[in-house]
Amino acid sequence: MSIKFWWLILRNYIICGIATGIRGAMAYFASPKEDQDLHQKVNSDVHFDLINIRLLSAATTLLISLCWIAGLLIRMGSSNMVLSTAFWILAIWSVLCLAFLTELGISTTVDKFSDDKQYYLRSVALFIRCPQLTLTCVVLWIINAILLIKQPVIGVLVMPGLIMAISSNLYKKLADHQLLPD
Repeated sequence: MSIKFWWLILRNYIICGIATGIRGAMAYFASPKEDQDLHQKVNSDVHFDLINIRLLSAATTLLISLCWIAGLLIRMGSSNMVLSTAFWILAIWSVLCLAFLTELGISTTVDKFSDDKQYYLRSVALFIRCPQLTLTCVVLWIINAILLIKQPVIGVLVMPGLIMAISSNLYKKLADHQLLPD
């Protein structure tokens, strides 16, 4: 599913593709076991047509890019207090946006609402009122960021699919134990 994640990001012109990539990988793990035909899921066409989802993806991509640029500037030796503070603020917001997009991907694949606003509201409710899921997503995205720096092959080829699998399984377990917000 990591390959599908990156393929959907590239196919949606990188800037607007993060949400679609997350939802595409999440759709496989959120589907029932009998519907998990890997060949069909990898080759299926994924469209993520929520209102303003491209804007949210573009904002997340911008945050990640600015964080990456600030990190490079710090690494090249032009570190000062403002740049270091900007790096950490951008890093925190980037991880929070990725965690929110992960929870939005879960809610769009599992829940069936008639209005796009209800998906966003459900995701905000999960983000705020379900700290187990939110902290798990945040920690997994931080581990992915560290692995992208230290072991890029693992960070690119393994972690995105693993993040979606763990998040989806945790959501199912929380739903089974009725620990999700209404």
